Amino acid sequence: MQQGAFVKLMGNGEPGLEPLLLSLAAEIGHVAGQGAAQALRTDQAHGQLEHLAASLAGVDSLPPTMQLQLLSSLVLGRFSIDVEPHRVDFGDLRPDVVLGERSGHPIVVAAVVAAVAQRAGLPVAVVVGDANVLLAHRTQDPPLAISVDRHGEVLDARELRDGNLSWRCAHEISAAILDLVLARSETLGLRPVTVRACELATALPLDPHALAHRDAELSRALSAWN
Repeated sequence: MQQGAFVKLMGNGEPGLEPLLLSLAAEIGHVAGQGAAQALRTDQAHGQLEHLAASLAGVDSLPPTMQLQLLSSLVLGRFSIDVEPHRVDFGDLRPDVVLGERSGHPIVVAAVVAAVAQRAGLPVAVVVGDANVLLAHRTQDPPLAISVDRHGEVLDARELRDGNLSWRCAHEISAAILDLVLARSETLGLRPVTVRACELATALPLDPHALAHRDAELSRALSAWN
């Protein structure tokens, strides 16, 4: 497997969300094509994240509930959710394009906004369930969270009655994005994208059962390609 920046980050313990997202964007862009109008260079993406984080200056000194409310209005409110079921490209799954277009798949938008929050010093992370994508405050109890799917509504996560809500680390977010890339590439018959998504997924430090599943997916993709 080619040792790109994303794979190299896997050897650095628990990398930050921002570098992992941008290295993943570069990998997807390289194999799927760089044709998206709003694709950003890495330095431009860092600049966009810095600009968005600047809007949160001083917010880290406020109570957690106010931090979430301002994160929703000042940052998440600038993004829209793309749920187009028949897309034939990967722009909504590429963090750099999502930053440029201010629109994307819910989990990618959540990850980008979480990266902005963390850059601004807010202990905010992504929470995913069966039917919900949230941004939650690590110190908050009861668990108030921002619903990415509900236009940035700040709510009590317990009211969602989603029994499988769980925090997602940078590795798990990357795995979720790669699963979406894999599924779409298979639908579109883009074998090189399918194989690369499987290769990147096998580099993630997941539990043995998950890794065995990823290895099987890669073997299947390579067999189909050959």
